[in-house]
Amino acid sequence: MEKCDLDKLVKSRSERVSFVKCSGASDVWPQYEKVLVDGAFCCHVRCVPCGALLKWKSRDGTSGLKAHVKSCRSMKRNGDGTNLIYDMPGFSKTATSGDRKMSIGDRNIVTNACVEMCAKDIR
Repeated sequence: MEKCDLDKLVKSRSERVSFVKCSGASDVWPQYEKVLVDGAFCCHVRCVPCGALLKWKSRDGTSGLKAHVKSCRSMKRNGDGTNLIYDMPGFSKTATSGDRKMSIGDRNIVTNACVEMCAKDIR
């Protein structure tokens, strides 16, 4: 199954798709779930923090999965305690659970204010 077709099934919350926790020797596995379509593994895994679907086969090893963990924005936000600029109370990038989505204009205003503050404080 192609990734785009699988992505459509996942987004539509199809009953054909299910997820199971991965197990293995690598320390990367707790961050992923195997994707099952109609009960069979379909050579894709899902990143638990960000929901990204990644193509994976056992012969590929875990180096690609580790690279995703290093670059995953959700992992950075949740894993090392840093927050992204739009992570403010009452705002959300995805606008779920009643939060408002922060506009690009508002993000730019906050970013520019932070840059100006840092520039003045560093002087």
